[in-house]
Amino acid sequence: MTAITLKNSKARAGGAKINTRPGPMQWRFVLVVGIIVLVFLILAVRTAFIQVIAPDALIEQGDSRTLRTRNTPTYRGLITDRNGVELAVSVPVRAIWADPKIINEQNGLNQTRRWLALAEVLGQDVDELVGKVGNPKRRFVYLQRQVSPAMADYVEKLEIPGVYLRKESRRYYPTGEVAAQLIGITNVDDKGIEGLERLYDDWLTGSPGTRKIRRDAKGRQVEVLESKDGEAAGNLTLTIDQRIQALAYREI
Repeated sequence: MTAITLKNSKARAGGAKINTRPGPMQWRFVLVVGIIVLVFLILAVRTAFIQVIAPDALIEQGDSRTLRTRNTPTYRGLITDRNGVELAVSVPVRAIWADPKIINEQNGLNQTRRWLALAEVLGQDVDELVGKVGNPKRRFVYLQRQVSPAMADYVEKLEIPGVYLRKESRRYYPTGEVAAQLIGITNVDDKGIEGLERLYDDWLTGSPGTRKIRRDAKGRQVEVLESKDGEAAGNLTLTIDQRIQALAYREI
């Protein structure tokens, strides 16, 4: 009996077949590993392309977001009488401007209270003010020109993303109407449009300097990369005497 039992056991063992085909769980594991490897390969190829084949394009994209070139204004030249009495002088003021692209990228229009405060101090309707910065493709728009230092300080403290201040000047005539017809006037861009202001506009106007700067994500200046000085404006000395001019004006 013992010999027969051992023989039958060997026969059953010899006839058994081992299943070597992978099961469903093994297939899933292989699939997941394959996907992970494929993703890493794609990322590696993309990284190599950016850093080795097309690094300039990446740098250019970054610079387009952070680099700006700004003009540094030069003040218009003085006009004086023969004794050095000032007849026309430029005083420093500020202009409020906005970058609609940054405003829209940083959801600046969601800060409703700050925009209401800005509209109030500028004396503008808030809807019209917001409408000026609604186009995200624009990079520059004036909100108000030649504002007082106090107003400029208030706007700066509002810290609205995409709203900035820039230096400019406003022409001031100390003698008023006494020499007004002779001196003439300038427009809001400080260009002579009448009288001597227009006749000698090129002489009285300097050339602005430039600054290449880098801004952070909030539009704040973080670095000056390059600076070029402008050409100073020329002053104009007249042969008239302001005192005699004033006496003649009163007689008329």
